[in-house]
Order: sequence, then structure tokens, then C-alpha cells
Amino acid sequence: MKHAIDPKVDCVFKALLGTPENSNLLVNFLNAMLGEHLAHPIQQVEILNPYNEREYFNDKLSIVDIKAQDTEQQIFQVEIQLSNYPSLPARILYNWADIYSQQLKSGEKYNTLKATYAIWLLNESIDTNDDYMHHFQIRDTKGRSLIDHCHITLVELKKFHNQVVHNNQERWLQFFNQ
Repeated sequence: MKHAIDPKVDCVFKALLGTPENSNLLVNFLNAMLGEHLAHPIQQVEILNPYNEREYFNDKLSIVDIKAQDTEQQIFQVEIQLSNYPSLPARILYNWADIYSQQLKSGEKYNTLKATYAIWLLNESIDTNDDYMHHFQIRDTKGRSLIDHCHITLVELKKFHNQVVHNNQERWLQFFNQ
């Protein structure tokens, strides 16, 4: 079914998933996209300021589409990206690291850091394989995790071709892929 309004348009995307009135939709979306990577389903989120504050005047200001926090203080960033460019992977990691690093204030302990999840819905493909979903974490060459705080999920919408949906994740991907 073709939508009269494209949900990939930035302002529509933010209105759909990034407003307090629609936080239930964001919870459903996050659980659908991250379900297998979460210890338990998200129940509630608070929409946060999408500006990643700068510490110094010359620091790069980054603004994300949607930033939220659940009741366990885990942080979630959701982005829609319509075009691809060579430095996109660096931008993805930079934004994740910026959000992750803002958790601590002066004097706070590192063991209070919480997992930070980034989901990027990409309108264009980033590689040539057939997989439409990619999950990245910090691991060594033997697959051992350094810390279970880094979760970056990339979804290549054009590679998702299922006509029949079997779960909420596929329902969301079909919705955004129209």
C-alpha cells in the first residue's frame, strides 16, 4: 500500500516517532528492531533533546532525528538517511560515541554508563551483500565483546523485499519501504 505521505521524509519521520504524543509508536518500533538485542522489552521512553551538546565552542554540533531514554536509562538514537555518502559510517559512529559520552558528568563513575543503541534506516545500500539488516558491536577478532554498551543497527530499506510480513520488524520495514 502506497502512503500519501512518505514516512521517510525527515519532518514526517520525526513527527511519527520523535514526539511525546507518539512515544508508544517509538517503543513498538524499538522493540521490533532491537528485540533480540534487548535484555527485556522496552516499556516506556522519554523523548530527549535531539541536539548533542558541545563541550567547547569549536566542538562539532551533532543533531539527531530522534533521541530517547527508557526507564533503565538506556539511550536510543533513531535516524532516517535518504542518501549515502563516503563518510556516512564515520558519522554513524561519531553520533553514537557523542551520545554515549554525554552520559557522564564530572566525578561520575564509568560503571554507571548504560547501553546506547543507534538505529539508522538507510534508503540506499551501503554494501553489495543481500542482507538488509546489520548489527554492529565492539568485538575483538575472535568475536569476544569488550563491553555490551555499543549497539549500532543499520537497515538498508531497498534490500527488504518481503511481500508477506511475519512480525513487527517486517511490518515496520514494509511501512518505511513504501
